Amino acid sequence: AVRLSPQDAKAHLGVADCNMRLGRPEEAEASYAVSRKLRPEHALTWASSGNCAEERGEYEAAETHWKRSLQLAPDDGVYCNLGSMLRRLNRMRESRDAYAAALALNPRSVDAHIGMGKAYTAPAGGAGSEAQRRHYAAFLARTYGEALKLSPEHVGANLAVAEGLHMWGEHGPCPELGGRSAIDFYRAVLQLAPDNTNAA
Repeated sequence: AVRLSPQDAKAHLGVADCNMRLGRPEEAEASYAVSRKLRPEHALTWASSGNCAEERGEYEAAETHWKRSLQLAPDDGVYCNLGSMLRRLNRMRESRDAYAAALALNPRSVDAHIGMGKAYTAPAGGAGSEAQRRHYAAFLARTYGEALKLSPEHVGANLAVAEGLHMWGEHGPCPELGGRSAIDFYRAVLQLAPDNTNAA
């Protein structure tokens, strides 16, 4: 199709997407670049280009492409991709801002709630203090807890809450999470995924 219609942006996009599925991001980027030039106002092309750039380890380009896509057509999934990358780059405040934007668009986004949970930054103070534990438990409830309301059988969210409570020394019933304890969440993981060694 590209040989027959070299000016067809959609055809170039299709070739790029196929190369991504085949694990060939270098070849994909060449086609995405042509598609971006032919159709610069197409949000999906920029979003896919961001995915490709991240796959190639070109994080600055990924951020630029995703932000361009979001300018053209705000999308909670793209915000989640951006938030995830920023978190891995330890840009936590910006990561939380991206997840917050995703939730503003789609309050039922499980990925955004979980992403917000992963982007936690502890406040100053003693990690073992009661105030610190209550702060963290409330944060778990606002993030992973909301994800579990939407998707109770999400193994990752159940495990994150279990490990978070355990790590912060919250071993008994947690009022912020409906009275459930770390053990309750670990048991939920084992019921959903019996082979999960992290919860065993």
